Amino acid sequence: MDPRDCSVIDRHFPRLQQCLEPTKLLRHLETVGVIDEDDVENIREEKTKSSRENQVIVFIDIMKRRENGFRYFLQALLKSKVQDFLARELLEDDVYDEEGEIMFPLILKYNINQIYIVFVLKLVWPKSF
Repeated sequence: MDPRDCSVIDRHFPRLQQCLEPTKLLRHLETVGVIDEDDVENIREEKTKSSRENQVIVFIDIMKRRENGFRYFLQALLKSKVQDFLARELLEDDVYDEEGEIMFPLILKYNINQIYIVFVLKLVWPKSF
């Protein structure tokens, strides 16, 4: 996962730990090849061994190690219909450009297969601000 995507996940981790149900996303993620049978087993075992909160920790750790993990995580959330609100919260997070200047996504369009963020406004704060 891209470091910027990881930082979005980190900023929203308390909310994810509170609301995310990883088991409802596993079938989609395994079908698209982001996780394998061993990952699914590890995630499911964690809930039986300890708690859902620890299951979320294991799940997020696995997703962070996957190429395009953030994209497929968002797809799974959107497809789940029940947890799609989490995808919207993650997508609405502030986004920064290469110079570290804040860019706000004013138009946000997505569907299950593709996620588009169209930036139409860039705010540049003076250095003395």
